[in-house]
Amino acid sequence: MRILSLRARVALFGGLIVFGAVFAFAEFLLGLVQLGQGNQTNKGLKTRADAVSAWVTTATPDQLRGQQYLAPADLSSSTDVFAEVLDSDGRVVFSTGILNGSPPAPPASLLKAAAKSEAYDYLRLSGKDPFYLYSRPWSRPELGLAGYVLTGQSWRAQRDSTRGLQGFLFVAGGIAVLLGLFASWVVAGRALQPLKTVAATADEIRTTRDFRRRLPGTETKGEVGSLTASFNGMLGALQDAFDFQRRFIADASHELRTPLTSIRTNAALLQRADLSPSDRTEAAGDIAAEAERMSRLVEDLLTLARADAGVRLEQNAVALDQVAGEALRHFRLLNPDRRLNEELLPTAVVGDRDAILQLISILLDNAAKHTAAGGQVGVELGASEGTARLVVTDDGDGIPASDLDRIFERFYQADPSRYRGGAGLGLSIARWIASEHGGSISAANRPEGGARFEVLLPAAP
Repeated sequence: MRILSLRARVALFGGLIVFGAVFAFAEFLLGLVQLGQGNQTNKGLKTRADAVSAWVTTATPDQLRGQQYLAPADLSSSTDVFAEVLDSDGRVVFSTGILNGSPPAPPASLLKAAAKSEAYDYLRLSGKDPFYLYSRPWSRPELGLAGYVLTGQSWRAQRDSTRGLQGFLFVAGGIAVLLGLFASWVVAGRALQPLKTVAATADEIRTTRDFRRRLPGTETKGEVGSLTASFNGMLGALQDAFDFQRRFIADASHELRTPLTSIRTNAALLQRADLSPSDRTEAAGDIAAEAERMSRLVEDLLTLARADAGVRLEQNAVALDQVAGEALRHFRLLNPDRRLNEELLPTAVVGDRDAILQLISILLDNAAKHTAAGGQVGVELGASEGTARLVVTDDGDGIPASDLDRIFERFYQADPSRYRGGAGLGLSIARWIASEHGGSISAANRPEGGARFEVLLPAAP
């Protein structure tokens, strides 16, 4: 079964609303008309009863005792008002209508109610159509006679008078529903046109992969305008991600090309038979160094890939001062010509020990690259007010002010000529690790010269 389009469903819903409104209005109008006709009928019955009551006051005893039927109308087909005079026992003595061959007999309940004053009723007589009935008492004390005056009229009179109105309402209502459907269809089409534009543009963007394209702006600030703005925002984010991915691949390819070129050159050199032993040893060392550089680069790329994939780090209690001490021992072995100024206070955090060790090692390695032989690297660790604070400083040239906001970007190097074997990924990884632990990392220049990196992590309770 084919599902109706959104436009068709909106139009159908609008048509149903119009139909419900027209139906309710027709019922209300017919109800008012029928109520007015009912009141008018009751008034007519009472007026006819007044005339009959006036006749009763002047009728002879014989007229009030014997049965008289004056040109009675057949009430099974007539809609005229009929009148009857009944004695105190409810026996008809005078009638202007017959039903099934005899004057209609009123129900005892009506006569009982009319005995006090007057009474109205609406019921079926002899199983036929319903009748509007009115009854009141009469009496002739001087004759010792009493009884009831009864007037009535078939409901067909009211039905016939409203039939024309019902026909008009049916035709007018049908036209109104059709107009409502048409109007809903047109309005839905106009309202959904921006959505069609969004869908068509999105399909074209998907086909062409042109994420720089944007949806045309709308004059409205409603739901469609919000949707357009959100969609354009998503396209902007996709374009940024696409551009970042492209730059990432280009930078990674460039960083891998350099060691590969060196390895290929040295490998070709090793194939020469006339190569001296010292040159052969130097070439083999270059190959090993470049292979080590490629290994670090690949490991860094894998770490960032894990970050992009949303990999969550382990959360365990970590003695941050012990981890920092381990990183410093390793730093001394690799950089014996750098002086260390350390102050490590007992500090605990909750996180991944290996990741935190990598973060500290990255900052120490970065400080070593920017510190000349004999220079000093400082490390401070402590905690206050529920926050663990790690500071790593160097006495190098510092960071250009224009690069302070970009040094944590992937493959970004503030001064590539000053880096020795780095690819510009370390600080990106450090920022990711700090963020995964609910903390932050920032960089600044020291007034006395050099750079200062500060890491803030939530301290363990």
